[in-house]
Amino acid sequence: TVYIIGGIVDLAARGVAWSLPRAKRSGIRAARLPIREHLPGVTNQILNIDTVLKVLCEKYSGKGWTETLEAALPPRQQGE
Repeated sequence: TVYIIGGIVDLAARGVAWSLPRAKRSGIRAARLPIREHLPGVTNQILNIDTVLKVLCEKYSGKGWTETLEAALPPRQQGE
């Protein structure tokens, strides 16, 4: 499995979405992390690349999404 993490780069560098439309045109499956479904109290869903990588590592260690996100997201981002 290969992951391309591009959303934050799109908005910061270009001011527009670029990764998702390009993935769709190329027939590449794209998805967002299910943050609002599993941690509805999180208002800022913009994550840095280190945090996204931590989320992916936690998830693929066998944890469920809620446990994964609670372990990976910084407490300040979880509203604590």
